[in-house]
Amino acid sequence: MPGTSLEPPKTFVHRPANANEDRYASVCHTCFRTVALARRERDLTRLERKHECSPYDLAFLPKFGPH
Repeated sequence: MPGTSLEPPKTFVHRPANANEDRYASVCHTCFRTVALARRERDLTRLERKHECSPYDLAFLPKFGPH
């Protein structure tokens, strides 16, 4: 079916990149990689759109929840 994806929608967490810098980091909530750094938080969204989680990262993530 066109337009469907097996991958869940990605969400990102924004945080200060470093206590001594005025940059922000964007962390993917799916693969837990830092996907972007920017001086302005609003610039992270544009960079996040380009991110694709690595199948390798997803395969080796710890599994949480009921077994």
